Amino acid sequence: MRFLMFLILGTSLFALAGCGTKPPEENATKPTTTESAAQTTIDRAKSANEKANQTAQTALDKARTALNKAQTATEQATNKAQSALEQAQTATEQATNTAQSKMDEMRANAEKAKQSAANAVQGAIALKDGVQGMSSGVTSTLAAVQVGDLSTAQQEFTKLQESWTGLEGTVKTKSVKAYEEINGHMTTLATLFKSGKPDANAAQLTAELQALGKSLTTALTQK
Repeated sequence: MRFLMFLILGTSLFALAGCGTKPPEENATKPTTTESAAQTTIDRAKSANEKANQTAQTALDKARTALNKAQTATEQATNKAQSALEQAQTATEQATNTAQSKMDEMRANAEKAKQSAANAVQGAIALKDGVQGMSSGVTSTLAAVQVGDLSTAQQEFTKLQESWTGLEGTVKTKSVKAYEEINGHMTTLATLFKSGKPDANAAQLTAELQALGKSLTTALTQK
């Protein structure tokens, strides 16, 4: 009887012990409170890391965009500066060429003026020498006419004609009026000497030679 009671009690206790204990497999699949907290910390850390990476990537993209804009602005500014420099160089070259051209023109004009002045001086000297030479010839011709030596007078007048041929262009350039007066007297004298009667024309020859002498004298001052 006692044995039976002990057996029943043992069986009950064993049953109760079996009901309060779970299999090892079930205890292994359920995480503990410490493990859950650790997993939550890890998940939060991963999420924070992803957000940080996204923020960093966004900042990097913005920095690249800003850098590209800065490079573009720098290139544009460089191109504008290069264009301005080239325009300034072109303007400088044009101004230099214009100044050089003006200087060359001024030099050419100065050279022309110098040459013109030299020609004028030479012309004046040639005119003076020529007029003096003709005046001397007029005096010789007039003296021969006045003494009746018409042969000598004819020879002296021929020399006058030769002198006038070389001088008339210079006289005409300086004074058309003087040229017309002298040429008129020379034409009349040539006609008188060729008339075949120089003796009969002695008075007229004298008058024309005297008038020619006066015209030669005033040729140096007429314009």
